[in-house]
Amino acid sequence: MDTAAHRPMDHAIVVGIERYLDPRVTKLRGARNDACRFYHWLISPTGGAVPPGNVALLAAPDAAADASIDDIESVFVRLCGPSRGGANRGRRLYIYLAGHGIAQEVQEASLVAADGGPGAPERHVPGWHWLNWFLLAGCFSEVVLFADCCRTVHGAWSVRPFPLNPVRRGIPRRVRWVRGFAVQYGGAAFEVDEGGGRGVFTSALLEALECSRKEDGRVTAASISEYLHNHPGLKRWRDRQEPSVVFDGDLVFSDQPARRTRVLIRAPAEASPIVEGGPGQKPWPVERGKHPGEFVVDLPRGLYEASARKLEPRYFKVSGTPGEVVNVSLG
Repeated sequence: MDTAAHRPMDHAIVVGIERYLDPRVTKLRGARNDACRFYHWLISPTGGAVPPGNVALLAAPDAAADASIDDIESVFVRLCGPSRGGANRGRRLYIYLAGHGIAQEVQEASLVAADGGPGAPERHVPGWHWLNWFLLAGCFSEVVLFADCCRTVHGAWSVRPFPLNPVRRGIPRRVRWVRGFAVQYGGAAFEVDEGGGRGVFTSALLEALECSRKEDGRVTAASISEYLHNHPGLKRWRDRQEPSVVFDGDLVFSDQPARRTRVLIRAPAEASPIVEGGPGQKPWPVERGKHPGEFVVDLPRGLYEASARKLEPRYFKVSGTPGEVVNVSLG
């Protein structure tokens, strides 16, 4: 997967909304930034490898209005219109939603459009219900939905139907899918001021897409779910919001070979450092370096913990980029 041309049948719709017409809806700080960060992962040859021309990005610059429900629906209609006759549209579809959100039911996360809110509750994108349109239509073999928004309960809001009629098939096609929500039903999603504003779920998701590799080097739906729910390095934000990741089929997001990076650990000479994490979430062999108090370990891409008895543990990341230098100090 070294060029975007390797995924010419993949498509994506990315929406980030921060400003709302209804004055009762507070302005956000990171939704557009998050949408752009996910877009860059999508088009990266080492990420989603989706051709840029196959991605609809609705994340308005400061001078433009954020996406209304008409803007969002028109993108879905343009993409899915040819499928009304039963035509196959591609291999995989990514749907990414960031902004204010609500949940009408336990399976739902609905993104509020820029012209939506308490005065216009019908103007929203119900991620789960719209994903179901694709499961029935079978126009993509795989569908991935990530929604970085709150799921506060609003059972009185009706679920907005998909902007196209259902596609009727005599024999349904098997469609594999992944649904990742920032929080459990009824929960609130948070932003931090880092980097001009970022959603904690999107930050953790992008980290998982890069670092949650299995021992064979693959990033899959299962490895992402395990990483988001269990990795100790994410405990700080997981204490505030627990994500919800469900999937039917262990989709592969990346199968890059596991390049190794040499990591230098500095610790008291009598210490015996332990390094755990990365692919397989396992311990890695640490060797003594050339000088007292130096230890070395060769690691593939991932997030790791270095620890030693009576010393504060340290978390560190290995990106696997050529020429990378990673130094960790204990004590």
